[in-house]
Amino acid sequence: MRDPRISPDLVDWLKKNFPPLCIHEGQTEVSAHRYAGKVELAQRLIKMGQRDEAYDISIDTE
Repeated sequence: MRDPRISPDLVDWLKKNFPPLCIHEGQTEVSAHRYAGKVELAQRLIKMGQRDEAYDISIDTE
């Protein structure tokens, strides 16, 4: 199974909406861990999108 293509628009959206952040005052540990999980997934998708853009992978039309 091949990885899905990640569009440049989605990469930009992920970068803007899920930047890595430090725990802020008043944030619970649970909330910080949940956000960290979202950031981890966003970073993985961003890397996949940058790889697609770098190699200009074609989309199969079959």
